[in-house]
Amino acid sequence: MPKAGDLFCKEIIWVRFPAAKTAYDDSLIIEILRERYGYKAVTFDRVDKNALADIIFSDPKEMDFITSLTSVFVTRAYRKFNKKCNDLKLRVCVVESATLLTSGFCNLCNFVLVKTTESDDINIERVIKRSKIYITEDKVKSRLSNQLSNEDMLKFKDTYEIKDSLLPDQITDFVYSLL
Repeated sequence: MPKAGDLFCKEIIWVRFPAAKTAYDDSLIIEILRERYGYKAVTFDRVDKNALADIIFSDPKEMDFITSLTSVFVTRAYRKFNKKCNDLKLRVCVVESATLLTSGFCNLCNFVLVKTTESDDINIERVIKRSKIYITEDKVKSRLSNQLSNEDMLKFKDTYEIKDSLLPDQITDFVYSLL
């Protein structure tokens, strides 16, 4: 898959959109998280994202709480991002955002591409590599089981599957076919 910042052509750019993560730097959010979870998720003035992940991926109600808490930041960041794309006269911005569908922000997009892999083992391996701390395969499986499956994500309106094995040119051609 393309990397963040890859420019396919002068009209299409691929970007990471970690807006929800930026919310964890906000002092009000930090205070709310400290009040709700205590020092198991917040130490000093920093959110322990791995501890928070353990909490929210083990309880769907907590996932809903975090999604609603960070939605203002996601909306604000997306609008700034969208303005920047318009200012650059980009025809298509491919946004990589893990929370786009679950937070209800897919309605801000013309269409949504869902990247799928051939097996769960590939997803598990990626999460382990991406984690900044040691994480067990069982813990990753538990987290993944509390997220939307690819099949569920593909049920959303204007949502299309992109196989992990596709090359950037193939993705570009696919995106143009949707316009």
